[in-house]
Amino acid sequence: MFKTLFQAAQLAAVLGVDAASAVRWDVNMSELMPHQQRMVESEFRAAARGEIPPFGQSFLNDTKILGAKVPCVNGMAGGKFPCEGVDLLAFVPDADLVSDAKFNSKASDIWGWTSPADGKEWVIHTTRSGFSFVDISDPINPVPVAFMPRAGTIGSVWSDVKIYKNTAYCVADSSQGQFMQVVDLTRVTGLKPQENGKPVEIKEDLHFTDWKQGSSASGGGSAHNIVINEDTGFAYIVGADSCDSRRGGLFAVDLKEPLNPKAAGCFFENPLGSRRGYSHDAQCVVYKGPDARYTGQE
Repeated sequence: MFKTLFQAAQLAAVLGVDAASAVRWDVNMSELMPHQQRMVESEFRAAARGEIPPFGQSFLNDTKILGAKVPCVNGMAGGKFPCEGVDLLAFVPDADLVSDAKFNSKASDIWGWTSPADGKEWVIHTTRSGFSFVDISDPINPVPVAFMPRAGTIGSVWSDVKIYKNTAYCVADSSQGQFMQVVDLTRVTGLKPQENGKPVEIKEDLHFTDWKQGSSASGGGSAHNIVINEDTGFAYIVGADSCDSRRGGLFAVDLKEPLNPKAAGCFFENPLGSRRGYSHDAQCVVYKGPDARYTGQE
């Protein structure tokens, strides 16, 4: 959010839009790194030119498509969605993913989970302001059931979620105070949407804030991504302001007790350097290859 109306006016001048629009977008540019600021500014300009929807509005700003498969014909489904070799089963606008219009609904990532109790499939969909839990057991009638607002500020659109033992671990980039929200997914399966069809608003089961040495100038809690090695029960938070402040090294978290995660350690190189050892993404596995020196190691 903008510290002052003057800050909003400054951004509006840079982007070529009116100050009221800048305030409505509600993004604190000062919390973003330079490359993120450039990307957000580019997005603002494209929205001002009408090339993409404004913040908080769905792609195409269209109504939902439910109840019947839309075939791919001549490279288009329903005359609007480019396709090749696949049909469109449903379309849920971003705005339907949040519990209230006050939440910015622009989406960034998605992950899946199957309930062991009944075999139903779910999607956890990240947005600029939170995390949406969508029942996709009927693929032509997906239902946004629950929405959890971010624990931190709204900075970048980038956020991520991974799942281990029926538990979701949620992080967000450039989000002061976010850290990691932990959700027991078996609780979500028993919920129902609001009477108006919007997902019901929920809170996390645990807010994990043991960021292990992390204390950035913005207050801490930001992370670009999270990965989990299900074979070992460890999560790795990457691109975070943990591990010697904002250098973004690999941050390991022990998930053996899914609802009681524990900080396990950090990795970064050359603490005197600038962002040395920064990790933007990862895939963690137990080695089973031909080099015996590493067999069985993570």
